[in-house]
Amino acid sequence: DAEVIMLCQRFLASLDLNVELLINSVGDERCRPGYIQALKGYLESRQKELCDNCRRRMEENPLRVLDCKREGCGRAIRDAPSLQEFLCRECREHLLEVEELLVASGLEFKREERLVRGLDYYTRTVFEFLEPSLGAQNTLAAGGRYDHLIEEFGGKPTPAVGFSIGLERVMLAKPRLESGAEEGIYILAIGDE
Repeated sequence: DAEVIMLCQRFLASLDLNVELLINSVGDERCRPGYIQALKGYLESRQKELCDNCRRRMEENPLRVLDCKREGCGRAIRDAPSLQEFLCRECREHLLEVEELLVASGLEFKREERLVRGLDYYTRTVFEFLEPSLGAQNTLAAGGRYDHLIEEFGGKPTPAVGFSIGLERVMLAKPRLESGAEEGIYILAIGDE
């Protein structure tokens, strides 16, 4: 996990982008259900303060409410239970190990307890690289661990970690690009089809 985070950071640093790294753990199939139950109970008591979208999310995927950028929802979730309190020993140790490796590599980060990445397939590590000057839509790259995603699509168990980069947002951040780079069309063949 730490190596993938460092890879992403090095790419963004090569563009002279001023990024901030946020990291968290969303637990796994053992500890996350207890948190979701506690969060849902809390959100039900604050329903009137949530936007329509978050009231819908509360039923479908309560973690997504933590991802909402609306000010009213932010106030409503301020005192929500912390996911950190529900992490099992293995998930807590995993997060600490990732953080220790990032510290050892000299990479600065902030643990953000409300960072959930909003997608059900993530397990344990989640992270985002933000460019503060871009306002509310400031995530340049984000990712995490997804140990069971391949299985959900019928494949063999394949633990994995990865990230995606929003190239449009990277361009809005005004990266330093190499002058004189060749322009053209690049084609990558993935298979015979």
